[in-house]
Amino acid sequence: MNLRILKKLSKKAAPLLIELGYDRESIVAEEEGCVDVVINDQNDWRRLVYWAPLSEPMDTLRNTMTVWHVDYWGEGDQVTAWCELSTLVFYHYADWESAKHSPDGMPSPELTIKLRNPADVLNAARRMVEGSQP
Repeated sequence: MNLRILKKLSKKAAPLLIELGYDRESIVAEEEGCVDVVINDQNDWRRLVYWAPLSEPMDTLRNTMTVWHVDYWGEGDQVTAWCELSTLVFYHYADWESAKHSPDGMPSPELTIKLRNPADVLNAARRMVEGSQP
């Protein structure tokens, strides 16, 4: 995914995150594009959490929607709105009860819905907002 597409997907993801309960002040358009992102292999949406990096981290484009997380000690972390939404969708629709363990001991859950492309992730997020399961 190139940075232009990431910016467009983050713009679509931001209102959905607000509807899912994120604080409006924590979702901002980053002026300087200082969030490090890694372009990943997205051919297998079932392994969303375990993508292998294909490039070095780089800055996002200016005005890409990002989400700020602040921990207990006041240290902040920033991710793109698209990365945050796709992670939420993955964890919401993952079947952890029947998760198989990979050789390295990490659980590898099966998804209860098909997530083949970004449109499927956005549609699944809309279903989460509506409160319905597939």
